[in-house]
Amino acid sequence: MKKKIFIFLFVTILLIGCGPKDVKADKKLIGTLSSSMDNQTLKSTIEIEYNSESGVATYGIFKTKYSGLEKTVTNNEILAELINRQSIDEQIEGIEVSLEVTDTSFDFEEKWDYNKVDIVAVKEADEQQISFIENDKYSIAKIKEFYNKQGYTFKEKEIK
Repeated sequence: MKKKIFIFLFVTILLIGCGPKDVKADKKLIGTLSSSMDNQTLKSTIEIEYNSESGVATYGIFKTKYSGLEKTVTNNEILAELINRQSIDEQIEGIEVSLEVTDTSFDFEEKWDYNKVDIVAVKEADEQQISFIENDKYSIAKIKEFYNKQGYTFKEKEIK
C-alpha cells in the first residue's frame, strides 16, 4: 500500500513539475490602422508579443479609438457591440477590457494574456477568436492574416 501511495505521489509531482509552461515571447508584432472621414477619426493599434520559433502569441494589446462620431444608427450599433464584447470578455480569465464612452467618441482597449486564456471558453464566448487559433494555441500567423485583411500595416520588433 505504501508503495502505491509513493508511486502515485511521485507521478503527481513529476506531472506537475513537467506540466505546460508559459510560452516566452522574443518578438513583438505591431499593427496600425488609421482612417478619417469628415470629422470622424479611427485609430486602431495592436501589439502582440510572440515566440518567433513556435509562432505562438503570448500577450496582446488591442486599442481602438473613434472620435468625432456622429449620432447615427450605425455608430450606435458599433458601440452596442463593443459594450457587449466587453461584458463577455471580462468574464474570461486572462482578458482585461476597458471602454470609455462620450457622446462623440469611444476608446476601447483589450489586454490578452494568451498563456492564461482558456481556449475552449473563449471559442464559445467569442467566435471571432476561432480564426486566431491553430493547434489550440494563438497563432501569430493567423492573427496577422486576419488583421492584414482588415487593412492594418505591420512592423516587428525584438523584445529585449
